[in-house]
Amino acid sequence: MIRRYFIAGTDTGVGKTSLTEALILAARDDGIDAIGLKPIETGCADGAEAEDARILAEASDAPALASFDGFYRAKAPLAPYGATLEGESAPPPLIALVAAISRAEAGRSMSLIEGAGGILVPYSREHTMADLVRLLDAELILVAADRLGTLSSTLTAVEAAAHRGIKPLAIVLSSVAESDLSARTNAQILRDLLPEQRIFTFPYAPAREERKQHAKKLLNALLGS
Repeated sequence: MIRRYFIAGTDTGVGKTSLTEALILAARDDGIDAIGLKPIETGCADGAEAEDARILAEASDAPALASFDGFYRAKAPLAPYGATLEGESAPPPLIALVAAISRAEAGRSMSLIEGAGGILVPYSREHTMADLVRLLDAELILVAADRLGTLSSTLTAVEAAAHRGIKPLAIVLSSVAESDLSARTNAQILRDLLPEQRIFTFPYAPAREERKQHAKKLLNALLGS
C-alpha cells in the first residue's frame, strides 16, 4: 500500500516546495520508490510548464509528472477559486483530481503531494485544500516558516485542520535565510502549546545536497512514527 503524504503550508511562500523536493530526494536515495506531485498549481506562465511541479518531477526522476493529465493549472497567481473568478477554467471536481493523483501514483511506494498554499485555500466555492487531504486519506505535513508571525498562523492552521477531523502527522518549521529573534523560541512555544503534536525544525540550506541530508533525518523520524 502506498504511503501518501500531503504537504500544506500555513501560508504561501513558507518553503513547501524546497522541503518536498528534499524529502523526495532523501527517500529515493534510501531506495524508496517515492514521487512528488503538484496536482494544483497557479501562477503558471502562458505555455510554460508549472515550475514547482517541474522541480518535484525532476526530483522524482519522472519529468512527465510535471504535466500529468488531469492536474489543474492556472495562469493567475491566485487560489484556484480566485483564478476561476478571473475567467479561467474551473478546476476539475475534487473526486476527478483524486483519480488523476491515483493514476500518477500507480506502482509507487510513496507519494508526496504538495498542496497550493495553506490548508484552507479555496479550491472552489464549496471546497478547500483540507477537503482534498481528507479525500486522499493522506497524512498531513504542515510547513511553517520559522519567522515572526508563525505562531498565530500555525496554531490557526492546526485548529482549522482539527475542526475538519485532520491531525497533522508533523509540523515542520522551515528556517529562512534571514532569521529573526522569534526563531529562538518558536519551536519551544509550539511544543508547549501543542504537547501532543510532533514538531520539527528544518535548517536553511541553499544547496540541494545539504537539504537532502537534513531531509533524511526528518524522513526517518516520520517513517518511525
